Amino acid sequence: MGGALARAVAAAGANGLAVCDRDLQKAAVLGGACGAKVLTAAEIAAECTFIFLGVKPQVYPEAIAEITPALAARAKGS
Repeated sequence: MGGALARAVAAAGANGLAVCDRDLQKAAVLGGACGAKVLTAAEIAAECTFIFLGVKPQVYPEAIAEITPALAARAKGS
C-alpha cells in the first residue's frame, strides 16, 4: 500500500520525494520507480516536511520508536 501511494504522489508531480523500507533492496526499487531519494526512517523524520507511515499495524510501534528521537529533536529546535 505504501509503495502504491508513493507512486501516486510521484505521478502527481511531487518533488523531493523520499522513501524507505526495512528491506533496502525494496526501497531502492521503489525509489528508482518514483524518482525518490532512499533514506532511513530517521533521516526522513529529521528532514522531510510531510511523513506518511505506510506500515502494517503490527510494525507501527517499531516504526514510531525509530523516528521518535528525530521528531523530538525537531520539536526542540522549533
